[in-house]
Amino acid sequence: MDLKSSYTLKCEEPTIPIIFITGKDKDNDIATALHSGADDFISKPISRTILIARIHAVMRGRGLLKDNLISSEPLELDNHNHELIYSNQRLRLTPLEFQLLQIFIQLGKEIISRKDLADSLWKDETKASEGRALDLLISRLRKKINSLSPIPGQLINRYGQGYTFERSDSAEET
Repeated sequence: MDLKSSYTLKCEEPTIPIIFITGKDKDNDIATALHSGADDFISKPISRTILIARIHAVMRGRGLLKDNLISSEPLELDNHNHELIYSNQRLRLTPLEFQLLQIFIQLGKEIISRKDLADSLWKDETKASEGRALDLLISRLRKKINSLSPIPGQLINRYGQGYTFERSDSAEET
């Protein structure tokens, strides 16, 4: 789809989400696509993990995700209230903490790099190497998860690779 078609489609059907996936990555290209009606702009190459997370983010932002609960037994995520539900406990999370935990639960045991996490959360992979935003977010989420009893799992740092969420024995998928 080109920019003109994107603009025309947005004018005719404003509820249809449009995500550009392209090899272009200049600020001007991104701005032009977004001004033409795109809901998101993704530069290649992109991992499958980030692509799925970005599609979900656009759909969530447009109210197109129909199910309010994401269930990965025995863990449940309540999209509406940004809560983790586990073992008859409800844990309130900030929107960013919720999005981070959602990524980990959707990926299962897959390791996700700092760069991919930052890109998925902020659409800015430089946050992975500059500053401490990602580290602080992970630290806050760890602290909240560890406040539950029993603990559903741990956010594990795999040196040089990234992070993964390892479920405890009581929270293993059924």
